[in-house]
Amino acid sequence: MSLRVTLTLILAAVAFCTADTVRGDDPPRAVPEYGELAKILDANAATIAALHSFHLTVECYSRKVPDDLTRPWNEPLTLFRRFEWFRSGDRERIKVVDVVNPLDEKGLPRGIEDVYRDGTLQYVLGNWDWNDPQPISPARQGSVYASIEQQTSSYHKADPAEFLLLYPRFRLKEPRVPLAEYVKRFATCELVPSDSPSEVRIHLKGPDSLGVYEPQEWIEVVLSADHGYLVREFVRHEPDSPVGAGYYRYEVKSFHDLGGGAFVPAHVEYTISSVELKPSSEFHVTVNSVNAPLPTDVFDFRFPKDVQVVDISQGLKDHKWLLWGTDNQPVMEISSPADLVRIDPDGARSFPGETPFGFILANVAVVLLVLVLVTMYVVRRRKNS
Repeated sequence: MSLRVTLTLILAAVAFCTADTVRGDDPPRAVPEYGELAKILDANAATIAALHSFHLTVECYSRKVPDDLTRPWNEPLTLFRRFEWFRSGDRERIKVVDVVNPLDEKGLPRGIEDVYRDGTLQYVLGNWDWNDPQPISPARQGSVYASIEQQTSSYHKADPAEFLLLYPRFRLKEPRVPLAEYVKRFATCELVPSDSPSEVRIHLKGPDSLGVYEPQEWIEVVLSADHGYLVREFVRHEPDSPVGAGYYRYEVKSFHDLGGGAFVPAHVEYTISSVELKPSSEFHVTVNSVNAPLPTDVFDFRFPKDVQVVDISQGLKDHKWLLWGTDNQPVMEISSPADLVRIDPDGARSFPGETPFGFILANVAVVLLVLVLVTMYVVRRRKNS
């Protein structure tokens, strides 16, 4: 990892922490005492709970340059990311692979992420392909990163549950919570009339208690009564958007009927109005299994030998920097970069074109980024307490 990329990581961490930070100084709002609305939200939760275990494949299609708003609106969508999503009870595993540009400028893997959540802890392994592993050593990590942390409602990762509207949110800064908890954050929650008997419309008006949405913004949620009151449309109206977008819309075009009162979206479109005349992204879902036993190795999460793992599972004050060994166990705690130089002098030599010890700065940048995200969560929790 170059020094330039390292500094970019550090600056991104600081910017993420200081810009548009989630607030927690207001108590959660209560959902209006609409008996009908409460029943609808309960029905939504029951439909999602009906998926006891599953394996879904989610394929994401987008423009060739997903973040470029100047791209032609009629440019065809391209498969750029694939999720393998497993869940059984409290256990969940999400494997992500970027199909477009899977290698960085040095030919190292990027856009690969493996996240395992066991109900208590969250394990993350990035840019490691077990079928074609990149060479690493204790001091030279390539593009690999790894961490262990407490599992919380904060989930700063690419998330298929977001695209499928099972946990509705528009920003990664928002907690990953059910719809019933999401609506409690808003100053106003209204059940509004609908022209269709199969639709339920909810309007949520800002600001919200976490400070994610401004007072002039409002959220429109459309639920499908024919599909267990799952979200069919999820629209963020932003009248004062600097790009004049007006709104950001997720819309479920079709559902999978899994039987037994269980449904899951089959095809979802994402559109930015006034910028896109056609959807900028589409999500296609394949149901591999549902409410059936999953293979025993699905949740056999492992870190590779010689990977550095940032362990913040016991809190910030007790964070550890571990070197992983065989049998999926750490072999030592890294107290300083000098430890890496001592045990791996060959790997400690800088990459061509990099300043000496650039590899150490890169690892420190990854640690800093993880600690910044956790600090944000802790501060928010303290403000809410």
